[in-house]
Amino acid sequence: MSLRSQAALDLQTIYAQDGEDIILTDPDSVEYPIRGLVNRRDAQIDPDTGIQITAPVTSITVALLDLSTDPTEDWRVATTDVQGNPLTGQMRDLRFDRTRGELTFFLEAVE
Repeated sequence: MSLRSQAALDLQTIYAQDGEDIILTDPDSVEYPIRGLVNRRDAQIDPDTGIQITAPVTSITVALLDLSTDPTEDWRVATTDVQGNPLTGQMRDLRFDRTRGELTFFLEAVE
């Protein structure tokens, strides 16, 4: 097994053990329960003024080895933040890293 393959397996194991529960739902309403890293930040820097503003941004990273198909931007996501608050939204700005074996995406809306 190559080092890259071993790293992808290790990443999958880490997310399975230490990740948050995430449900991905495709356009046909098929659910894919997996685990991954959830990152939610409420403060951003406005690029025009340099002032800190409240603008929630949620990104989620999952192991590609946990996915039987590549998601697209018409998939929905449901999970929670560290305080148990529900986070739902549409996948946006999907970033596949086929070297590390992970997918990071952003939620269009946090409800």
